[in-house]
Amino acid sequence: MPQSMDPKDIERRVYGAWNRKTQAAEKPRPDNFELMKLEGRLYGVLYRGVEALVVYRVRNDGQLKFMARPPRQFRMSR
Repeated sequence: MPQSMDPKDIERRVYGAWNRKTQAAEKPRPDNFELMKLEGRLYGVLYRGVEALVVYRVRNDGQLKFMARPPRQFRMSR
């Protein structure tokens, strides 16, 4: 069954996935979420200031895929 493609639902699921993946001690607090379309693909990005903390690609069926190596267009903190 496909996941919802509603932007608010995607935002909620990106925050949830990020909370499950990141250890509490090393977790910086994101202050912005953006849903971006790049080269025909949809991405959910959590930002802290101007730098992206985490990027998830939204698959066609609505599932999220963590991007260990996100596209260069996303400015990552490290």
